[in-house]
Amino acid sequence: MNQGQLLKKIRVSRRLSQQQLAQDITSQAALSRMEKSGNIDANVLLRFLDKLDIHPTEFFMLANPDGLIDSQDYQKKLYAAYYNKQNSQTLINQVK
Repeated sequence: MNQGQLLKKIRVSRRLSQQQLAQDITSQAALSRMEKSGNIDANVLLRFLDKLDIHPTEFFMLANPDGLIDSQDYQKKLYAAYYNKQNSQTLINQVK
């Protein structure tokens, strides 16, 4: 399951529409594309996770149940990307 599919699964389980989740973050159309493609900017993903009250570590463990990534190392990189406003798409692609 890619990140977009997981995000959609969580959103639907919380009974939120795309419009509700996207509000104040991005457009509904952009969220739809992210859910389909799985390509989500780290900054945007963190905002979605905050709105869904999901910790990033929990999300990535659900996205990668085989545990093939070091979640603590990834979490550090994710926070660094968010707080430093770096281009984080490369980091997101590492999880795929």
